[in-house]
Amino acid sequence: MHITILIPGFGYPSVVICPYEVFLSAGTFWQNLHGEAGEACFEISTASEDGQPVQFIGGITIKPDKAVSQIRKTDVIYVPTIGLDRKIVFEHNPSMLRFLQRQAEKGTLIAGVCTGVSMLAEVGLLDGRSATSHWALIDEYRKSYPNVKWKPELFITCSDNVICGGGVYASLDVSLYLVEQLAGYEVAKQTSSSLLIDSPRTWQSSFSAPLLNQKHQDEKIFDAQKYLHDNFTRP
Repeated sequence: MHITILIPGFGYPSVVICPYEVFLSAGTFWQNLHGEAGEACFEISTASEDGQPVQFIGGITIKPDKAVSQIRKTDVIYVPTIGLDRKIVFEHNPSMLRFLQRQAEKGTLIAGVCTGVSMLAEVGLLDGRSATSHWALIDEYRKSYPNVKWKPELFITCSDNVICGGGVYASLDVSLYLVEQLAGYEVAKQTSSSLLIDSPRTWQSSFSAPLLNQKHQDEKIFDAQKYLHDNFTRP
């Protein structure tokens, strides 16, 4: 299975490197630790707007495998954090935005994390769908993308072929979630254990405001829990 990691730039380099390492480790690292050969679950490509190296916050530069226009076929697309000024990212990556739109029309599985989710929203991929991003950005995103059903309480949302993750290090949660969905629970568990990463988290609430800490992704149950939490003092 082929995964394309897009590199728009402007964000933190870890949101590209960490998912790359998670995908690279799936099916191999656990086995290597136990003296076995293993077999990689994913083929990974990285792509920038024009195929040129991209500089990130802190001055770290990442050299991609190719330009986004050279991606002919892929099963999964991962969009990392793009920093806080999303408009300048959109201006620098027009081909990437068109690429996301075309791939969504084909039914390609697309995952975005933190501010990278705004690239999905910008091209209409999230209209009418549940989505999340960093809890501190949701008010702004609600104004810019009112047709999206924003769920800032959640670390991960999944609606059809679109997956969204919360803040910067939700990139690890989304990566493991993708491994579990595409390669199975056992591979995901082995990957998380070998890399010493917790299993995918469900809630952002503890980072913004206290809410019930129930580990599930059932939206109807969540709505009921939120209602109870908001109204428990009433008769």
